[in-house]
Amino acid sequence: MKNKKTIVVKNRVAVTGLVVSVIVTLFYYYKQALLGFPDGHLTTYTRFCKDILFPIYLAINAIFVIVFIVALYKQIKPRLMLILYGGLCVLFLLLEYYFSLHLENGQGG
Repeated sequence: MKNKKTIVVKNRVAVTGLVVSVIVTLFYYYKQALLGFPDGHLTTYTRFCKDILFPIYLAINAIFVIVFIVALYKQIKPRLMLILYGGLCVLFLLLEYYFSLHLENGQGG
């Protein structure tokens, strides 16, 4: 009987960070796709999200995806990076919530 080679992931935190960052990016992209009105009208908040917040958050996620991929191959411990990524995600969500309250948000009157 031949020995089966199994893939052993030595750095599970890096894999977790990689999966979480990709999933969060896809969910945020889906959320951004739903912004705005069906007729194409863009509010102040929608323009701000699509022009400023989304590219910044996409760049942050791309950086962390690269960091977690490098952590799979190098002997670095990505636990601190995962904590930093979680903190940045929470900070970004709070920032987005703040701007959703203080920008027009299309409610009109």
